[in-house]
Amino acid sequence: SSKYENRMLAQEKLNGILLKVIDFKPTNIKDNVFKIKLYYQPNDNSISKIEFFEKNGNRISIQFKKLIKSSSNDNTFHFDASQFKAAHIEDLRE
Repeated sequence: SSKYENRMLAQEKLNGILLKVIDFKPTNIKDNVFKIKLYYQPNDNSISKIEFFEKNGNRISIQFKKLIKSSSNDNTFHFDASQFKAAHIEDLRE
């Protein structure tokens, strides 16, 4: 997005697993966060770790130990207007 510049960094190991790393820097220099590092597994693109670096010296690290993917079908994201007859539907796509 235009809010961040990003670049791919060298791969790093975390808990014995080789991860790809993307470095994000905000384009707005007034942001409190000056850098975000995203670590992900290239085989399934699952996020393993995110680090936030703040200008005041704080460093926030979030590590995901286990991700459980839920299964869903296309009907989960399909809105059936016939089930909501009393609802007013405003189509904003145009």
